[in-house]
Amino acid sequence: MVTTTGDPSKTNTPTSDPKGQSKPRVCPVCSKVHTLSNCDEFKKKTVKEQLDFIQSVGLCFDCLSKGHYLRIAIRD
Repeated sequence: MVTTTGDPSKTNTPTSDPKGQSKPRVCPVCSKVHTLSNCDEFKKKTVKEQLDFIQSVGLCFDCLSKGHYLRIAIRD
């Protein structure tokens, strides 16, 4: 379940932990509780800075999550 408030930076986007319980996703840029794609600080970066950051923290270029890695983003 996704819990939202009026402020999008406080959106709790759950992830699954080993016990099957959800926990909020913390942004790797600003440490607030939202996804990277919803981070105003990340959006202010140039495309090159965004790509360098994504690569430096080992995120998937397609979905911006950890746990797997897509070298080239495939988008239509």
